[in-house]
Amino acid sequence: MFPVFSPCRKLPFPFVPSRSKKYYPGWRDPFSLTDYDNLSKGNPSVTDQWETEWSSAKVVLYELKAFDINRLPHHLVARDRRIPLPVKYDHERRLAYQRRLFGVYGLSSGVNPCELLDSYEYLARENVIKRRLEPDIEEFKRGEAEKNVAKAKVEEERYGQSGSVSFSRLFLSYLKGFHDELVPSSPDLLTVHNLQRLPEIMGRYRANQVKKAQAAQAQEEKRRKLLEEACARDRFGYYVDHRDPKFLKLVEEKHDEAKLARKASKKK
Repeated sequence: MFPVFSPCRKLPFPFVPSRSKKYYPGWRDPFSLTDYDNLSKGNPSVTDQWETEWSSAKVVLYELKAFDINRLPHHLVARDRRIPLPVKYDHERRLAYQRRLFGVYGLSSGVNPCELLDSYEYLARENVIKRRLEPDIEEFKRGEAEKNVAKAKVEEERYGQSGSVSFSRLFLSYLKGFHDELVPSSPDLLTVHNLQRLPEIMGRYRANQVKKAQAAQAQEEKRRKLLEEACARDRFGYYVDHRDPKFLKLVEEKHDEAKLARKASKKK
């Protein structure tokens, strides 16, 4: 500690040297004054430390060193030396906890990474679940066809078959022929059939659109006439919103008057 006087207030305060750029020009060098090892052991090589870790590791094989693809710089890995807690409880021996332990502490956790992979039984069970939930389209069609065949056999056994064709088979063949007449089975014939029906479908669609537009226009015209009539009679004295209860009451009155007029015309 050296007493240094401030030029502003002339008060002594202790000077504490800090590891900054001003006092250490080589502060950008990761191997100089970065951690305790560099200060005490004289800039050890991080690559040598990495080799020593893999050589002294008794859990995994040294050949697996090629799969160590940690993107963190080695001098930062060497600086972060966290010690894992010992495994005591049963839930800490589960696969999920062991995976997280190895992911956080690496080889120092004492976990064998070969045991963290999915087992063959787990993969087989997942494949079965996937086939059940997301079946292949061909397998689905094949399964449906087998179900239909089994159902037809059950129906034949139920109704009996004494040397003649069953009623269910005749009915199914009739439906199949009727469907083939309506919709051709070949994709080319189906395309031709749809193209032939295209003008008719477009005509119906346009007629429906015109009908909707006419109905909307008539409704708007009716509303406009009612507004003009209300304004012309000065019933309200201001422009009325069509959502105003007074205007809705006026519309009901007009409807009632129209009904009475129609009834009177029928009596005549």
